[in-house]
Amino acid sequence: MTATPWDRLFHAYGPATDTPDHLAALRGSDDDEIDEALDHLDGAVLHQGTIWTATPAAVAEVAAAVAEPAAQAPARAGMLQWLAWAMDAARQSDVGAEPVPEPNEAEVDAFLRASAAEDEEAWSSPVVDLLMRRAVVDVRALAPRVAAAASPLLDHPAPDVRREAVAALGAATALLGEEAQAPVVSALSDLVTAAADRDEKAARVLAVRDGGGDTSPWLSDPDPAVRACAALGERGPAGSAELIAALRDPAACDAWFTERPPQLGRHVRLVLLGELLERADVGLDEMLPALTAMIAAGGAFTVDSDVAPILRRTFPEVVFTPGVRADPAPAWSAAQCAVVAALVASDATWGPTNGNAKLARMQVGLPDDRDATAALLAERRG
Repeated sequence: MTATPWDRLFHAYGPATDTPDHLAALRGSDDDEIDEALDHLDGAVLHQGTIWTATPAAVAEVAAAVAEPAAQAPARAGMLQWLAWAMDAARQSDVGAEPVPEPNEAEVDAFLRASAAEDEEAWSSPVVDLLMRRAVVDVRALAPRVAAAASPLLDHPAPDVRREAVAALGAATALLGEEAQAPVVSALSDLVTAAADRDEKAARVLAVRDGGGDTSPWLSDPDPAVRACAALGERGPAGSAELIAALRDPAACDAWFTERPPQLGRHVRLVLLGELLERADVGLDEMLPALTAMIAAGGAFTVDSDVAPILRRTFPEVVFTPGVRADPAPAWSAAQCAVVAALVASDATWGPTNGNAKLARMQVGLPDDRDATAALLAERRG
């Protein structure tokens, strides 16, 4: 086997020569070293969801380590989680399916020398873009290996390993060809029925979604958490109706799970809202009960994920220029008035130091002052 040329690979902080030691630590038993290794993988090798040239080699090594019988359960769960993140990053990348040409090795050598000398201009070389694109393609090609590593762990005795394994398998399955996807999705669907509890059942439904399977059978599940997770994968009217129904009580959504499914990377209510707002075929009138409930439940620190996108969806016709307050819409529908009324009634976003809330209002032409916004609302209501 050819040794990995780590000195020719890089992550977010430079040459990946420090990565092999972290990968080796994952096979050990020192909890602190394992935590440091997982932090390195997340913070450097997959920094903020970016795939670097070191990422494919690390994915291959981690997939091999996960499959080793001697792997410690906490380390195994952490590795599976990271593999799922890597698969998701590859799936969400804007790199297309077209072949990426081989880079010119002389240009690669020149870049590596310049970057090692901390020459910032080196990163503007066209070869960097080529290398980064190839890295995405290489990570996608490792999906079968990740799926093979995760599959035997779906019945692992440790719940956190089972949970992360099903998430990694779903994320990897999304990158497989249709022919290879079908049996995996079928197996995942069978696992939903065998789930031990709500948390596990929801995670398995989400894995079916991630793998491209049909989640509509669980829209009629007696558990609202399972129905909502099924709705995330069902983009028809029934799925949208379930999202709206769930979001009538945002606090209940956030209290559903003891261990939130790995696929839901933030507050459940925010995941459901984000999906609902992306559905162009759902009218503002239809989603209004969910939007007003979300504004009422919102906090000062979640504006970017609730109030701001709600306002943008409410006033899509308003054109915003950065740094300039937009002109408000000249006429408001009853639904638009209801959204603004909910905003005026909520105390959470009117703090004088809440810059994100000010920006959210600026983008749709609403005043910073609460009383002025209420007066504008009264004017638009006629």
